[in-house]
Amino acid sequence: MLDFGFLLSVALAHVTTNLDNLAMLLVLSYSVGRQKALAGFLLAQAIVIGLAMALGSGAEALVGIHSRWLGLVPIAFGIMAFRRQEKTQTTLSGSKGALAVTALFLGLSFDTLAVLTPIFADSMLRFDLDALTGASLSSLAIGGSVYALTRAPRRSLPAIDRLNRIAPFVMIAAGIYVLMNTGTDLQ
Repeated sequence: MLDFGFLLSVALAHVTTNLDNLAMLLVLSYSVGRQKALAGFLLAQAIVIGLAMALGSGAEALVGIHSRWLGLVPIAFGIMAFRRQEKTQTTLSGSKGALAVTALFLGLSFDTLAVLTPIFADSMLRFDLDALTGASLSSLAIGGSVYALTRAPRRSLPAIDRLNRIAPFVMIAAGIYVLMNTGTDLQ
């Protein structure tokens, strides 16, 4: 049975840790092509989500009830993101393939991994499907948004850059959620 609230909170955490990826995906859609950019992004997200599940399960087996302390990881990443708040711009030539794009997105996705891993580690097994569904639907929504936005003028990029400023708040909030003892936690 799906817990829609938990699914939605994981999807929101995933979206906000991927706002930088969204901006990069828009840029790459114009420079290397929409299909290569979307394929690279979606492959990277599948890898990150799968890795977060695997690491979360491993952490659960290793530290059990103390896995909630993994919530300190996204809090630390959020604090570091506040300190950084500067953008680096990366460009790829049109000749690069989807694997190069995937590697770029994997490099940009450590914050997502840092947020999702403690969620998988600290939640009961029956909530892992909700977390997986939320993160997967979020990935597809980001991809669909870029597909639609690449038909629009390039004015979209500054708005996404402004939204990217809330990502540190979400990382810290996700960490606090994991630290709290909630109904989705291991017992």
